[in-house]
Formats: sequence, structure tokens, C-alpha cells
Amino acid sequence: MSAPSKFQTLGKVVVVGGCGFLGSHIVSYIVKRHPQTQIAVLDLRTTSNRHSSSTVSYHDGDITDLAAMQALFAQLKPDAVIHTASPHFNLPPAIHDKVNVEGTKNLLKASQDAGVKAFVYTSSASVIFGGQTELVNANEEWPMVTGDAQPEYYTTTKAYAETYVLEANRKPEGFLTCAIRPAGIFGEGDVQLLPKMVQAFKDGKTKFQVGANDNLFDFTYVENVAYGHILAVLALLSTHKLLPTVPLDTERVDGEAFFITNGEPVYFWDFARAVWHEAGDRLPLKSVWHLDAGFASMIGFFSEWAMWLIGKTPNLTRAQVRYSTLKKYHSIAKARARLGYQPLVSLDEGVRRGVRYILEQDEKASQKKGQILMNPKPRPQSISAPELHQSDTDFTERLPENQSHIMLYAELLLHIRTITLFASLRSHHTRETKARLDADGNLITVSHEGYKATIRLPLKVDGKGDAALELPAHPPSKEITLRLQMEEQEDSDMLGLMAEARKANIVPWDGAALGAQEGVELRCKNCEGVVLPRGTVEQWKDLPNENWAEMMDFWHCHKPDEHHLHDHTHEVGGLKGYAAGNRLKAAQGVGFVDLMGFLLKEQDCTGAKISLSEEQVDAAVVCRHCSHILGMQDATADGWRVRKWSLSISSGSASSPSYSTYSVQKWISARLLYLIENVGVRKFHIHAPPISISTATATPDSTPSTTPSILVWVFTPDLLFSSSITRPHRTDPTRAVKCFFKKQTWAPLQPGEPESATIEDVEFPQELYDELEKTLDESQDVLPATARKFQGWDVGLLERFDVGEEVLGEQEGHKAGEGEDMEGIEGEGSDVERRGRELRRSLSQESLD
Repeated sequence: MSAPSKFQTLGKVVVVGGCGFLGSHIVSYIVKRHPQTQIAVLDLRTTSNRHSSSTVSYHDGDITDLAAMQALFAQLKPDAVIHTASPHFNLPPAIHDKVNVEGTKNLLKASQDAGVKAFVYTSSASVIFGGQTELVNANEEWPMVTGDAQPEYYTTTKAYAETYVLEANRKPEGFLTCAIRPAGIFGEGDVQLLPKMVQAFKDGKTKFQVGANDNLFDFTYVENVAYGHILAVLALLSTHKLLPTVPLDTERVDGEAFFITNGEPVYFWDFARAVWHEAGDRLPLKSVWHLDAGFASMIGFFSEWAMWLIGKTPNLTRAQVRYSTLKKYHSIAKARARLGYQPLVSLDEGVRRGVRYILEQDEKASQKKGQILMNPKPRPQSISAPELHQSDTDFTERLPENQSHIMLYAELLLHIRTITLFASLRSHHTRETKARLDADGNLITVSHEGYKATIRLPLKVDGKGDAALELPAHPPSKEITLRLQMEEQEDSDMLGLMAEARKANIVPWDGAALGAQEGVELRCKNCEGVVLPRGTVEQWKDLPNENWAEMMDFWHCHKPDEHHLHDHTHEVGGLKGYAAGNRLKAAQGVGFVDLMGFLLKEQDCTGAKISLSEEQVDAAVVCRHCSHILGMQDATADGWRVRKWSLSISSGSASSPSYSTYSVQKWISARLLYLIENVGVRKFHIHAPPISISTATATPDSTPSTTPSILVWVFTPDLLFSSSITRPHRTDPTRAVKCFFKKQTWAPLQPGEPESATIEDVEFPQELYDELEKTLDESQDVLPATARKFQGWDVGLLERFDVGEEVLGEQEGHKAGEGEDMEGIEGEGSDVERRGRELRRSLSQESLD
């Protein structure tokens, strides 16, 4: 088949998924090469990757809605349909079934009803790949791999959809179909392959290679894939003109599938190094470490199990090792012969274009940041970005009379490396209003009408000596905003703040930390009465992820058949206390530790007792000295669940104990961050336990009672802030979580009522819920008035644990023992702060090394 002429028209074409990566390139290719063609883009949302050509129209639609598709196609009356739409491969199987399979069936039906002539489906080269067998010059005669033999359910549904498409060919006679199987698509707008490889270069991960790099692999530049689709449409339209004639088998396109690649199989790691070279990597090959594939697979196995047990995603898996060491390339002889396909862009040129695009986008983002460096933020006319504290409320109120004449607030957003300073004044600023950065780069002082206020910045700024900062001259305002851009220089604290140790959800008082201390004693945080005497617990053990019981059952059913271990199974299981087949049981002298509390034996907690009121279903564990609630009885585990936020811990000798405790809000932050990691959402409907209605008063027609609740959206999981509004036991800069929140009511779901896929219901104990509500309300006093609301949400802050706190503690609210020197606990020279700074410096040095 000859190459298509630029002036050939495809008639009217619907590109399904035309706002996606591949679909948008297909649209651009048609506009460029076939300008007379009318293009209708159909996508779930058509807000991105839009083409400005007048020949392109955009239509929002859901392909899983058959009636909507039939109505749209009846209106458009297309000659051809190119179906590229598909969900992300990591989404649940039900979505793949609904979109890839049912959605494709709907499009076929709508196309048949509308008299479409040509239907081209974007399948995948992976439909013949089972994860184990190498593909060496594989062609279309290889069978598709589905069901249990296919490791990716996404690929199974792509194979099913391809089958339906090809089976629909010539049903009716004038409806012609085919499938395109691209392999390893990359290029401009790619969100998978190239961005991850470029990021690996930025992260310094180009020193390693898994395997011997002797496996050829297919990668395909996106324009070549788009070209293959257009050739298929032209071939089908040409065949349609000759109906009812059926082409020879050696020429036929309708009812057939075609592999589309660059036709240049390349060694896997050679491609990666080509990408890294274009990104700026100049690491010599002799400096690359080679990791044997078998050894890497073993590491992947242990990584999978370890991360599974704690509910996290492993950095290395056996599937990744196999993927990067297997041969996987295809023959495009069929596409060359029947479609006339010849790659338009070479692999090297495609890599250059793709990487250049990524670097240009990075440069544009950097320039945008540079434009706002040290420039005041103009007063917004409309809402654009919540990270900039733009409020949807016009605040004209003055500072409260009981507050200082100048209120300062600064925050560092780590992911964009920007410090934003807000100054709220009692009157409009003038030319005499000044802001000055001190010589050390730690403090900013704002002076206005004879008053001064100073704030410690969240991060040291290189001010090159004492420097005045430029304030906006116009318009006069009571609110001033300055923004300072941070750079990752070798002597900057930014490197320490971006270290790996800070990326974890730091939670104090784990089993390992407590086990390393001598004479651990638990005390009631309210009255400091001893709850668990010193030395009572001899072993502290961490409990696994909350879903450990299901995990252990799974392991018990699927573990290898290790006959030589059978004699020791029960002994080891009993020692651990939470082996498969066991129920977790509290043990005397042993403290089990989870994220938010301890599981202890009643006999060990001599300073606590049981209290059961008529309103309580479960017995509360309260302090024997002050009756403050410490936790709940756990009859299933035959022990007491004691909450960390209700306790303080002392360790060391009885004559010179060391105390530590933490504010409740930090435990709340830790819980929310844990849920983000394990549930995958950032919105939580938090409520206290519902008030139970007695069966005597309940009626069949009773409506469920509602419970006060807070809808919390964790918008920024990690920031550092400082404020001139001081709080007890807070030493700025303070690490925090920024939350948007709305006060609502909660009621249990009724039968048939669907659960939300984006909001997680979370029940907090009543005292923890009350503390959350109080903390969010009070945190608004710290924020500038213009930053307390955003698009109907209230904005608040929750402090979170920082590096070093899991060891040091806060020294909050404890009375000094006889002879103790409590001076310097708060302030720059304290031992706690000194040790924290040393730890942060060590982290910074590690990141440099």
C-alpha cells in the first residue's frame, strides 16, 4: 500500500480518547497530514490536550453509557472511529471490565447503528505476553494470553476487547474493523515511560543495571503509532469502496491485528542510557554496577513481602526484574506489507524529542518560579491555587485588638521549594513599612508605624548579609505577601529537608525504640500518675499492619511447603504471638505496639482500672489516680488497649528519669498520613462513635440518628510554618499538615446506599474527635485572615512528627523532678533542639554523599 497523500481526506473521524496521550497525537497527525478531515474528539473530559484547529470539535461523553453513545454517533454520522480510550492499568479490575470490555462493546454497537465504515481499535502488544516466555521477533500468529496465564488483568481486558472488535468485522457487511498493537509507546506528553526514566536520572539512580543487558526490547515513538492508526483507517476505507469484494489473505486488513513498533529493537538498558544521556547524564559505563538478575529477583521477593506486611509499595519487584531482563520484541512485517507502514521517526530522534519536551516543561516551570522570586503576590481577582492561600472570602476585618499591630506567618512548601511570608497590619502599608532579612538568613523583621514584629523563617535563606526586602508600592493594603524561592545548594538545609528519612510517616514509641530504652514507665498524661510501673514490661514488640490477620491467613495458605520446618511451626508461632492460626493475645511482661497505642496485660497496668458506664458498650480503661480515660478493654485479645496520646513515657533510672510526651494533634496527623498511605485517598469523613439507640425505644420506622462529623481533606501533607502567634510547647519552625475541613453530620449507610470511592469514613474516639475539632478551629488563629477559607472549605493546620522526635520526645508539660534543671528546654540552645539540628545536618550530609 502506498503512503497516504497529505490531501487525502478521511471523511468524518471520531477519535475516542482524543484528549489522552496517544489520542491527542492522532488528532494532531490528522490535522497536519489530512487537513480536510473533520475530527470529533470524544473523551470523558475534554479539558486537556485540545487542538485549536477549526476542523476539530470536542464532545464530553462516557463510553460505558450505550444510549449516550448511540445518540452522539447518530448526530455525528462518522465515516471512521479510532478507539484509543482506556483506564490506567493500576485501577481496579471492575473498571477495566467496564471501560475496556463493556465500553468497547458500546462503541461497536453505536458504530454499527450509525453506519460507520471503519473501526480501528488500539490494543496492546502485551496481549501475547504472559510475563515469563520471551518474545523474539513475535508476530500476529502468536496466541493471546488471557485469564490466569495473564499476570495483568488490564491486558486480559484489552485482549477481550480486541477479540470483540475483530469478531464484529463485516457485521453488517459494510462495517470493517481491525486492531493496532503498539509496543512501549513514548514521546511528548508521555506520563509513564520517559518521565520515570528522566526522574531516575534526576534522583541519581543511573548507576545500577539489572541483568546482563542482552535482552532486545521494543519501544515505539508516539507519532509512528499515530501513523499506523491512520494507515489502518485508510486501508479499511479503501476496502469499503470495493465491497463486497474480499481482499486476498496476504493483503487483507479488515478483521486483522497488526503490531506497530519502531522496527528497531534495542537492548533495554541501552534505551534507558540514551534517555539519560539526552537528559544530561555523562556517567561512564565502567561506573555502572551490574546486578545479577537472579539476585535482583530474590531482593524483589523479599521487598514485596516486607512492603506487603507493612502495607507499602515496594521499590523493586520480581515482575520489574523480569520485565527489564526478558527479550520482548516483535515483527512488523505484516504491517509493512499490508498497511504500507514504515516508521516516520527513528528511535534516536524520538528519544531526543521526548526528553527535550520534558526538559522544556521543567524549564518553563522553573522560569515561572523565577518570575515570582521575591516579588509580592498581587491581590487575586479569582481563585487559582489553594497552595497560595487565596481565600474565597473578602476579608476586610482589622486585626483583633488583643493581638499585636503586626501579625506574621510564613510557610515553606517543600515540593515547590518556596517560602511564602504573610504580614497582616492594622492599617494600610506605606513607603515607611519595611521588611528586612537578618544577616544569618534566619529571621525577617517587619516594621510599620513604629511597631516591629520578627519571625523565624521555616528555612534559612542566603541573604548575603543584612538585606532589605522590596515591598509592593501599590495598591496600599493591610495584607502583604512576599515569596522567596529556595535553591538546593550544597550548604543549604533544603537537602536535609528533602532527605529520604523525612519522607516516611514518622511515629514515635515503636517497639524497637522502647526496647532500646531501659526502665520504660508509662504515665497518665493528665496527672502524671504511674500507669505501668518501670520494668514491668520486659519486651516491646511491634504489631504489623492493621490487616495483619488477613495477611497471615494468606501466607499460611500460600507459603512454600517447607517440611523441615514443620516440627517448629507451633513453637515459633507461639513465641511471636501473632502467627497464622493464632489470635492476638496480650501477654504479661510483653507490650505490643501499633501506630496509636499499646496492647497490655491488665496485671501489668497497676495504675489503671476498668470503668463501665451505662452509655458505654465496651469497658473503658481509666487512670486509677484521676479517672482520665486511657483506652478500652479488648476482650478478644484478653488485654487492654491503651492509647499513646493519653500517656507520657519516662525511661532511664528512677533517680534521673527522662520524660517524653507529644501533643494529641501529632498523633492525629500520624493516623491520617497512615490512612493516605494504605487507603489511597486524602479525604476523610471523621466522626465519633455514634450514640446507640436502645432496642426498647427503636422502631422500624426510626431514622438513623446523625453524629457530628468533620470532612477533612489533607491537602498538603508536609510543610513547615512559623507564626508570630505563639502557642505553648511550639517552637518554630513547625512541621505540619495543611487540612481543608467542613463540619457536617454523619449517619451509617443504609441498605443499598453506595460507599464513596474518594472519601474514607473514619471513627475516632470521642476525646480524639473533640481534640481534632478544637485543634483545627484554633489553628485558624495562626493563619492570616485571607488564608482561613478556600472555596467553601475552612483551612487549618495539624502539627506532625518530625525527624528526631521518634527518639527525643518533646518534653511537653512535665514537672521537673527534684534537682532537675529544666532551663533551656524551649529556646535555641536547648539540648533537644541541639540534638535535632545535629540529626538534620547528618541527614543533609548523607544526601550530599
